[in-house]
Amino acid sequence: MPMSSAPLLPDHRYLQILQQHFGAWHWDSGQHRLHCCPLWLQHLTDIPLPATLGLRTLLRLLHAQDRLLLYQRWRARHENFWCELRLLQQNGSYRWIRLQACRLQDGGDEAVQLVGLSSDIHPQRQAEEQIYDLCQQLQQSEALYRALMQHSSDAIFIFDESGQRLTTCNQRASDLSGYSAEELQRLQRDQLIIGSTAKLDPCGNGLHHDLQLRCRDGRLLPVDVSCSRVPVGAHSLLQCVLHDISSRKATEDQLRHLAHHDPLTGLPNRLLLRDRLEQALRKANRNGSQVVLCYLDVDRFKQINDRFGHDAGDCVLCEVARRLRACVRASDTVARLGGDEFVALLQDIDPHTPFDSITDKLIAQLRQPFTLPCLQNNISCSIGISIYPRTSQTIDQLLNHADSAMYQAKQQGLDLQIFSPKTR
Repeated sequence: MPMSSAPLLPDHRYLQILQQHFGAWHWDSGQHRLHCCPLWLQHLTDIPLPATLGLRTLLRLLHAQDRLLLYQRWRARHENFWCELRLLQQNGSYRWIRLQACRLQDGGDEAVQLVGLSSDIHPQRQAEEQIYDLCQQLQQSEALYRALMQHSSDAIFIFDESGQRLTTCNQRASDLSGYSAEELQRLQRDQLIIGSTAKLDPCGNGLHHDLQLRCRDGRLLPVDVSCSRVPVGAHSLLQCVLHDISSRKATEDQLRHLAHHDPLTGLPNRLLLRDRLEQALRKANRNGSQVVLCYLDVDRFKQINDRFGHDAGDCVLCEVARRLRACVRASDTVARLGGDEFVALLQDIDPHTPFDSITDKLIAQLRQPFTLPCLQNNISCSIGISIYPRTSQTIDQLLNHADSAMYQAKQQGLDLQIFSPKTR
């Protein structure tokens, strides 16, 4: 038996479907009449319209900017007619339609017969406008990003997906590094940003402190680096923003120096002296050597201040500091404890070798006349000495015993006195 075919839709159903998607029309230029499918127009506009429209009615249904375009296309003597227009809807908005037609006959400028179809292209035009708007936004965003990048106060380096090859940078990156943009393009990230492997992990985002930028002149500039991965299509780029922290580092170094040094003479202060003493004692224990601590006080310093003023006293203290530094080795330490009290820390002294040569040099230097703008006189000093581990076993004992020996030397009018428990 033959298979039964699916029942066909009635003809009027086919026409309904077609008329909702396409509108057939005929234009008679001689009568200035448009004959069209009213169902299609009403479906698009929600406006009840007759099957035949006059020219004025037709033009009122079009956007004002599209009327001249339609007129020009109709006047053109092309075999095929094509146009996209905006059609008025009942709510006052416009909907895009496409007109396509061909000429049936041409009886002169005023006798043109057009037969064609109209289709709804509003969703397509909306999508195109959205794409155009997105493209415009992307272009504006890119232009804004480039403007911000070029005017940033920080250096910005953008590397490829591997995180090594430089793809672009801003002007600040060139100014900070000293390289031209062309020279930077030939350098790898590891040649520019110096730091530990962990800190320079190309996959790691975040802020990395205390790295260095290698400049063209060889300087290593301290920088903080903020790294982030920027997705671009199927790939991602590595953006590194370098913030110059050299001023901050200089301030930190200055504060650190002030915390550990005497502001007048620039010598280590009591805090730094204790740290140096700890290191010296550990070294003496390892090497079986001695630590010699010389505690020095300027004789009659109060009289100098009272007679010549505090400026003269400061000059004397600075000159004493200079002479003490000139007498000791680079490995030794000269510190100012305050007022007119100084300490010379002599470390790693051989217990079998006398250190008289150093102390004699100290006394000889201090006995030299002080020739200063406000003072020309000889200055005497009293020195007390304690020795680790012979006379003292701790830092506090070294300082206290040397201070006690210095006081004994001053009372007895001696230049130097070595601490001994017997004479304490």
